Amino acid sequence: MLTNREKTDGSYKMFNTKFAQYLKQDVEVKHFFVQDVENATVFRLFAGFAIPYGNNSVVPNIKQYFAGGSNSMRAWQSLGPGSYRDPNSVNLTYSMSDVKLEANVEQRFAIFSFLNGAVFTDIGNIWSIHKLNGEEGTTFGSGFYKQLAVAAGFGIRPNFSFFVLRLDFALKLRDPSYEASNRWLWIERQAVWKGRYPDYNLTIGIGYPF
Repeated sequence: MLTNREKTDGSYKMFNTKFAQYLKQDVEVKHFFVQDVENATVFRLFAGFAIPYGNNSVVPNIKQYFAGGSNSMRAWQSLGPGSYRDPNSVNLTYSMSDVKLEANVEQRFAIFSFLNGAVFTDIGNIWSIHKLNGEEGTTFGSGFYKQLAVAAGFGIRPNFSFFVLRLDFALKLRDPSYEASNRWLWIERQAVWKGRYPDYNLTIGIGYPF
């Protein structure tokens, strides 16, 4: 180490503060097919990973990835990691993790005057490098594609010129937290609507999601 100091409580410190060591890389690709001034099809692909090393066994929370909410997987308030769901709660948990893959497709169009609309599909998830509290299904591996979540929805976007107000309603189509045979929700839809878990989400945002 640059300091040539001994470890304190299992970690190196600088100015009496433990510092983080990690490798992080993001790749984001967007493509716009513009039909005319008011209509466009937008594609987005995102891939990112963060790996701790040296002084850290985990990536700092603020540098990890999140899936859900108004700019990501819009049918979830919080998604993942992997196929994980807290067995002790039907409530959504706040999850951060080390790997993220996401793809979005959105058709944007004019409705009338200042009111615009959109229909969209979101596909993706997050995963951890190490098991989350020893839980199976949380780590990224060769079967990651089996844990991809899928959602679709529509949005209403009043355009006030200086900003766009966005209201997006998204419905879960595939939820990886269910058993493998029941992840497509037309199989589980009746149980979901009875209140086992919410299968839709309404998000509010300013500006476009991507």
